[in-house]
Amino acid sequence: MIAFVIAFLLTLVGTPVVIQFCLKNNLFDKPNKRSSHEKNVPRLGGTLFLPTAFIGVVVAMNMGESGYFFTPPDAVGGALLTKSQFVVKTSTLIIGFCALLIYLVGIIDDLREIKAKQKFMVQAIVALALPACNLYINNLYGLFGIYELSFWMAYPLTVFVILLVVNAINLIDGIDGLASGLSVVMLTLFAAEFHRLGADTYALPAIAIAGSLCAFMLFNIFGSVERHTKIFMGDGGSLLLGFCLSYFLLKLGMDNRAILPYDPNALFYGITLLFLPTADLARVALERLRQRQPIFQADKRHIHHRLMGAGLTMHQTLLVILGLEVLFCIVNYFCINCLEMGATLTLLLDILIFAFFNLVLMRSQKA
Repeated sequence: MIAFVIAFLLTLVGTPVVIQFCLKNNLFDKPNKRSSHEKNVPRLGGTLFLPTAFIGVVVAMNMGESGYFFTPPDAVGGALLTKSQFVVKTSTLIIGFCALLIYLVGIIDDLREIKAKQKFMVQAIVALALPACNLYINNLYGLFGIYELSFWMAYPLTVFVILLVVNAINLIDGIDGLASGLSVVMLTLFAAEFHRLGADTYALPAIAIAGSLCAFMLFNIFGSVERHTKIFMGDGGSLLLGFCLSYFLLKLGMDNRAILPYDPNALFYGITLLFLPTADLARVALERLRQRQPIFQADKRHIHHRLMGAGLTMHQTLLVILGLEVLFCIVNYFCINCLEMGATLTLLLDILIFAFFNLVLMRSQKA
């Protein structure tokens, strides 16, 4: 909780400073045909996510909020790894560098636009680096009847998943509070699951980022352009969030019993949290391919565009999508733990629910 509060307060104090910096240097997100806003809005809110979360984690660790790291006890021969035993590995430094790289590329894009292909190249480099650091999807736990994966199958799958999640979060950042709101839900539940498993090493950064996002949302949703209190996160924020969420998905889902205890539902837990934004990206990409249009072409096909096209306000759209995210979490929990349907049937049910929801949206727009 300390990490959350520290990150929240630092973002709360720092955001007005960032807004003033944007106003002085004319750094705005200007309206275009895809925008949901009609006025120039500062766009560097996401620059605070990484530093405030990092400070929150460091403070929490030194104040003893997390008494041990890399648990559970039975995974290390019955002995806890205490803070004094915590060692930063080379792979950890590389992953940290990847987070910093994608964060900086996002900020540079906010300051001076970078071509989509150049951003994608950086994303690809980062995605290729994580499996090289021994972080990859090595077990599907029975999803579609598949269990353990060889490294040569796991590597490309992991790269694909990272790119999918990063771009899904980046592209769903189209209305106030959407990317940040979804990320708060996901990060909080990731943190809760890591804490349940005794892995506070991963719970702390997840909850710290959530704290920073909660403060950001106060300005993003309730801020006023006229009073200079409104700000967008920009690519610096959305790309970082996508990277962090993909990292937590891999860390939780990888079958590595030296780090986390075996859980047959671990990977599907992460899939559930990230299903909505990734399914929306996949739907839009398939529609563009079917119509022989560039896959990276900007348009108004995402779920938030369709909801607003059906007549909902921005805030109503936000509540509907957040409600849909919570619905998927509840449905999947019930199906897996109460009905014991298994991951494959549950995922197929998710796809049917999502398809039905979009079908209703299409018909409401035509009407």
